[in-house]
Amino acid sequence: MNQLMSTFLHVLHTQLPWAVSVPVPRDIPVGLPVWPQVLDITVVIGVFIHAVLVGLTFGSLLLSVILECVGLRIKRYDRLAAYISRCVTVFKNLAIVSAIGPLLFIGAGYASQFYTANSLTGLAWLGLAPILCLGFVLAYTHRFTWEKWRGPQKARHIGVGVATILVLGFVPLIILSNVNLMLFPGKWVHVQGFFSALEIGNVFPTYAAFLMAALGLTGLYFAGLFLHLKIEESKELKDFSVKELVGLFYHLTLWSTVGLLVFGPLFVLTLPRIGLDAGVYTMFGLGLTLILISIYQLSQDLFAGQMSVRRHSLIVLLFLTAFIALGWGQQQYRNNSLRFHQKLIQTKSQEFRGLELATRMRLAAGMDAGDSLTDAPTGRSIFVQNCKACHAYDRVIAAPPITEIYDIYKGNPDGIVRWARNPGKKREEFAQMQSFAHLGDEKLRLVADFLLQVGSGEESLDEPAAQAVEVASDDGAALFQMHCTACHGIGEGKKIGPDLKDVTQRRERDWLVRMIQKPSEMLKEDPIAIELLEEYKVPMADLNLTDEEVEAIIKYLENPTVLPSAAAASTAAVSSAALRDSKPKFELVLTPEQKGKKLFIGTARLTRAGPSCISCHSIRDESIISGGNIGPDLTDVYSRLGSEGIAQFLREPVTPLKMDAYGKKSISDDEITDITAYLKDVNSRPISASPKNYSGIMLYSGWLGVFLWLGIYSCIWYKRRGEGKH
Repeated sequence: MNQLMSTFLHVLHTQLPWAVSVPVPRDIPVGLPVWPQVLDITVVIGVFIHAVLVGLTFGSLLLSVILECVGLRIKRYDRLAAYISRCVTVFKNLAIVSAIGPLLFIGAGYASQFYTANSLTGLAWLGLAPILCLGFVLAYTHRFTWEKWRGPQKARHIGVGVATILVLGFVPLIILSNVNLMLFPGKWVHVQGFFSALEIGNVFPTYAAFLMAALGLTGLYFAGLFLHLKIEESKELKDFSVKELVGLFYHLTLWSTVGLLVFGPLFVLTLPRIGLDAGVYTMFGLGLTLILISIYQLSQDLFAGQMSVRRHSLIVLLFLTAFIALGWGQQQYRNNSLRFHQKLIQTKSQEFRGLELATRMRLAAGMDAGDSLTDAPTGRSIFVQNCKACHAYDRVIAAPPITEIYDIYKGNPDGIVRWARNPGKKREEFAQMQSFAHLGDEKLRLVADFLLQVGSGEESLDEPAAQAVEVASDDGAALFQMHCTACHGIGEGKKIGPDLKDVTQRRERDWLVRMIQKPSEMLKEDPIAIELLEEYKVPMADLNLTDEEVEAIIKYLENPTVLPSAAAASTAAVSSAALRDSKPKFELVLTPEQKGKKLFIGTARLTRAGPSCISCHSIRDESIISGGNIGPDLTDVYSRLGSEGIAQFLREPVTPLKMDAYGKKSISDDEITDITAYLKDVNSRPISASPKNYSGIMLYSGWLGVFLWLGIYSCIWYKRRGEGKH
């Protein structure tokens, strides 16, 4: 059974490398007010209505500015542009109101992903309110200064229109980047704000398709408007015939739709494959087919000159059906992309509820807290796991040595924390350091103190316990763990260096031997090594391995499922405290703590079929996000009861609930040992820092935007009332 589980984990890790490293937040256990299928329908309809109104707003604005530029030479187009600009105000207001529904629907169905994306894009998302306010002021300025800014001031008026397009055009880009980012939880740890979020998924093809669709919808709307409108009664449009106007907007729709046929397939082809299935392809194919039929119908009406309300209604129906099909395909893609992540969140949320229940029971028991344990994560262990690959004591590997860090930050550990949380790039000879904000300020401060102690000579960089360990020269797995895992994984994706999965099939054996033994020489002369350095920016350090050790590592890379020896697995690279703190992404050898965790959360069953601990108890473990609330929290139970107290409680039920739950299904001694080891491990960990809270900023920004908008609107309305009296 253990071998089967190990094989399953290996396949999962190989096929879904993000699945074991992706951030999995806890969720609030609040049920949806409707069935998920109903929510899907409301999301599609709400997004569709909002997208149509946004498209009409932006398309009308863009078209009015273009026609105004044409009107510099042909005056009647300036009057047509002025007529179209008046529609922007109506569309804009409706678009803002219609945004509330989709935001609520998406926030309800995908709360963890949506609000995480909002937080990651940070200031850009919070800036939507002031950006919209600025865009509205510019739009109103463009609308109400049309007659005033003529002649020499026309260029100023057009400039305001262009500025309005740029400002309001930025809003869909922010929203698209957010909605896109929520689909890829595995990328969250790499996002450093709005602009890095633009690099994820296919934001720009989506935005280009949006622009084409916006112009197409605008053309259809105004063609239908002028088919119904008696333009001979309008002073602005008296120089146009109905056929001329409808033909103009039909041409706009036709060529915009042709552009949509270019960017639409590009949008589909650039979608990450994780969410694609037959249903998604079917809906996208149906949408594109209906668009093709619409193009054919449009071209036939244009060339035949048959522009009637009835035929126009048919074209509108085809377009709207096509957009609904595309929207439903996107919703299916969204569900497929997030299904696995939502399952992880659901599991962790259930675990967290168990932990909450256990907290109440523990507090109700009134048990005294004991002394804290001393084997918590240390600055040394965190440094070994995260920093040692690039930083040495007094020599350059791939980053400045500790002695130089000490000279810069002597007496300033908080400066090291700030840099590690948000590193920049100051020197060309080094690659930019990745952010370690995910470790939290508490762990970063431990590392900072350790670095300064090493730099001052108070601490030694090498841990005595680790120095005393000798790994057999033929134990390739242990050697790989000791020398390679800081920079390389096997099937885990890119880290500091490339993924080494199937590297023995991609590279010749002689090349691997030379690259492992003397990478510094290979980086000077070998084209493959030079190309890898250009890609990863960090040069591989000389490891000073013997021929026998190099051969053992290569054999391990040929068959990476071979397990390291028991002694090497426990002490090869770092101390036991460092291993306990490191949270490896893929484990085939389970320590007692890891076995105990599986028994606690129920992923491994008790031999006598009793219920798992998490059914009734909660525990503060960052990788476990929920649990039962029948029993007390067990986070600090080890410090209060110790090994003997826990063992006695597990052997003999002393509470009515435990008697009913277990009965004769007692827990074996081995399982008690493993569960106790896990409880001891959890008890030794510090409480992680709380995530950033943007609620205050959002509240104040919202009120500021409301008052600012009301003030501007009052000024405009007061002026219009004054003009009306005269």
